[in-house]
Amino acid sequence: MKRNDGFSLVELLVASLLVIILTMVGIGNWRRFQARAELGVAADQLVTQLRLVRGRATAVEKPAGCATLNRWNLGFNAGTARLTMWADCLDAGGNSIQTGQKEEEWVLGQVTVSPATGTLYFIPLTGNRVEVTGNLTATLSSPSYSSESKRVTLSDWGDIQIEVI
Repeated sequence: MKRNDGFSLVELLVASLLVIILTMVGIGNWRRFQARAELGVAADQLVTQLRLVRGRATAVEKPAGCATLNRWNLGFNAGTARLTMWADCLDAGGNSIQTGQKEEEWVLGQVTVSPATGTLYFIPLTGNRVEVTGNLTATLSSPSYSSESKRVTLSDWGDIQIEVI
């Protein structure tokens, strides 16, 4: 009777090949998952900032040193990965000032944004409404996950929509 003390070379090669194939499939899926997650985070962060600035304008929230609020602004720059929010006000002496500036890093990863820069102006109106000057339709896409993009749209009256395209 022949004694079998281990695996043959063919068995080891087949097992190694299966491990390599499964690893390659897993890495490809992980990269797609990562790109899709980056896209979602970048779009959600933009929408969150738009809602925050719209809410401050709607509530006519005045930062310290602001006697009369003219508008809240949101500037975005994909090149430097920054979202910047500030208020345009008049101080007690009637002088125009910019105050309440808050800059935040925009987590873009490999996501590209079109248009890459812009400033939106949120002007408070009566009755808890806001007018937006500088309509926004930003398309966010990932070069490593080309099957999906997200479009963030801001209307004249502050309605924010996010859609998968």
